[in-house]
Amino acid sequence: IPLHTAQDGLWMGSGVGPHAMCGGKGNGSWTSLMHVYALKPTLQFAMCSQVCGQVSSFNAQNCSMTAWAFSTLRHYDAALFEALLQQLAGQLPGGAEPRNISNSLWALARVGHPLGAYAEPLAAAARQLLPRMSQQELCNTVWALGVLGQLDRDTWQHFCACLGKLPGLTPESMHQAFHAQLMLHSQLAREAGVPLALMPAQQLPALPEPLHSHARHMWLASAVDVHISKLQADVSSALLLAGVPNSMEWLTDDGLFSIDIAFQVDGQPVAVEVDGSHHFTN
Repeated sequence: IPLHTAQDGLWMGSGVGPHAMCGGKGNGSWTSLMHVYALKPTLQFAMCSQVCGQVSSFNAQNCSMTAWAFSTLRHYDAALFEALLQQLAGQLPGGAEPRNISNSLWALARVGHPLGAYAEPLAAAARQLLPRMSQQELCNTVWALGVLGQLDRDTWQHFCACLGKLPGLTPESMHQAFHAQLMLHSQLAREAGVPLALMPAQQLPALPEPLHSHARHMWLASAVDVHISKLQADVSSALLLAGVPNSMEWLTDDGLFSIDIAFQVDGQPVAVEVDGSHHFTN
């Protein structure tokens, strides 16, 4: 199958067309994809095998589009994503467009594929391209770096400076930016070897005001806007039948997270996350 035919099929299946991707507008549309499962698993595996054999001829745009399509289709193949990552890293010396780095990092983060030996060059390329990124690309990139464990203080400050030069954030971007901030705080606490609750506030960089207050308010509102699935209720009922009292949608003390099921074992808190087959790809 020719490369353009395979990629067109992936874009059609994921609901993201190449023109949308090239224009940098495909990122925000994934939540409303109408045909996200249009490609049957057998066809996805076949196309994955076909694409794996052609990755060595990909440019940066081919890599980002392919990674985006497979991650949006929730199809994770470690060999494919490693090949795409390696090929993308090889394109960096010649320069890469911001959207290609942003899309690739988002896709790698979404499927949980580690950057490995390519972490430093990709993170460096992302930092260098931040001033040229759109609002959506900025937030996608910093969120992905947070998920992949590559977000540091300098990158965060650079991100905030770039963000401050752009017009008002969309709700989705604010949510992403605040999530990235939470991940950065957790990472800094791990590096310091202390619980996050004991980290001095002045050591935890935050979004600039009033953006931080708005983003925090939106996050807190989303934490209580929950839906209890049948699977979640079944797990809670099974625990009760086993003699384990528990609470569903238990809100953490800081109000930032709602735990699907919470209970205690020998006085120690236990959090249970109940996810269906399509909640995560890894």
